[in-house]
This record gives sequence, C-alpha cells and structure tokens, in this order.
Amino acid sequence: MRIDGGTARVKKLGKRHYRLIVPTTAKVTWAGEVTGKGLRVGTFTQSGLIRGWQRLGHRVGARVTATITWQSPEGTTVTSVGGLGAPKRDGKGHLVFTARMRDRLPATLSGFSINVQRAQGRTPRYDVEFSPTPLTASMAMTAAAGGDQSASAYFVTLNSDGSVAGNCDFSQGQPSGAVTPANPKSFSGDGVINYTFGPAACADVSMVAREPVNNLPTKLQYSPATSTNGHTVIDAFIYFTAPSATETEKDGTFYFVQTVASWGHNGSGACPVLPTYPCS
Repeated sequence: MRIDGGTARVKKLGKRHYRLIVPTTAKVTWAGEVTGKGLRVGTFTQSGLIRGWQRLGHRVGARVTATITWQSPEGTTVTSVGGLGAPKRDGKGHLVFTARMRDRLPATLSGFSINVQRAQGRTPRYDVEFSPTPLTASMAMTAAAGGDQSASAYFVTLNSDGSVAGNCDFSQGQPSGAVTPANPKSFSGDGVINYTFGPAACADVSMVAREPVNNLPTKLQYSPATSTNGHTVIDAFIYFTAPSATETEKDGTFYFVQTVASWGHNGSGACPVLPTYPCS
C-alpha cells in the first residue's frame, strides 16, 4: 500500500510520536493478490482505505510497519521507518495516521509517500537476521547484518505458508545483453551506496530499471550509521509491474519504498524483526 502526492503535515504528539495529516489530493495505490486473479495493482479512495484497513489483514489497535519518504530542501529523498496506526478522519475531514517513528520528522513532508508493509503473521528467527518484507505473496526482500556497518540484502521467493523458499534467480528470463543483478547484494563501509538494477524478474514480479514518468530508479540504498542518526539502513526502491491491472489502475505498475533493514550498534533496535513489529 502506498499513499503519496503533495505535502503532508506533521504534528508532534510526544517523543518520536506523531500525527500525519495527508492532503485530500493524495492518492492511494495498492498491489496484492485478488482471489482467482493473481497479482493486481489498483487504487483506493481515502475513504475506501479507512473502510478496508482490516480487510487488508491489519489487526484492530495494532500498528503496522511503514516506511515514510519525503524530499529534503536539498532535493534528496529522506526515509524513516516506524509503526503506523489505522487511518482515520480528523475534524476537518483529512486522512490522518498516528505513528511512532525511528527518527524525528519535520513539520512538513514535501513530496511525501507512506509505504505500508503487507500484513503478515509469521514468526521468523532473529540473529541480526531481518524478517522478510513481502512484495507479493510469492516474493519478498530481506537482509542479514554482519556488523554495525555491513550487511547483505536478498530477494527471495516464498512458499504458500509465507516461509522462505530460496533466493530469486534473476538470471532467468533476462533480456539479451542485460546485466544480472547481484542476489544477495553485499554492502559495507561508511558511505552511502546506491545499487541500481533492472530489469529483473522473480516469481510474479517484473522489476523495471526506471519508473518512466518521474524517472525514479529501482535500487537498493545502503546508508551507514554515520549518515542516518546512528542506524545503518538498507532501503529498497522498487518499480514493478503486475501481470494485469484493475479497472482503477490500467497500467498495472507500482512504485514502492520499504526499509528492508535498520539496526544500531551491536544490532540494537534491529527492525523489521517479528515479533517486535512495528519499528519504533
């Protein structure tokens, strides 16, 4: 699920506790499976998102992990991961979320997006080993940290029960002359690394190198603790296509940003890791 478009306002409620106020013009897009039809991409109205929150698998009163992005005054994309409450309407009719975030948020989020993780109920192991972040029911992203500033990110296929089946084989179906993306991809060091890739296909997902309208790249971004408030972070910026679309989203495309791994010194505050969801 992704909510984006325009500038969101932020009201501080407490330490790293916020109310996010979404503009009425923001759009809500989703990617997921439809019974008997497979993977689809579609849209919700803001009211439809409120009504359908539980049907998406999110429990009443529980927070769900989400990655929020916005544009800094310098024009760079900033990400923060946290736990998001169910959407509501405020007294003025705006769509609002409460959130507990890893980082402090500014009062306004220009060019924002709220990327909500798919609902899941598995209980994976933890050894600075991160829970799979599912992109669809058949494919996910995950990571394992080897130190304060070293990790490997993986794209994996999923079994029907949500367990990991194995690493995606990106060499399958590659166009002639295309470079096969590394999987796993290792990161280390004290500088930001952007690993751009595509095209690549895994399970029911076809990833494209760049989003054609805004030229946004498909990439994994490694940000060491020295640049992210004491946490080392791996973010995934994925532009992908579904086999077909719904009546509300004819092109079948979806751009999604998710924090795959975030951890501090000696693995402290590691997230996303069940059952300690959401990140906060």
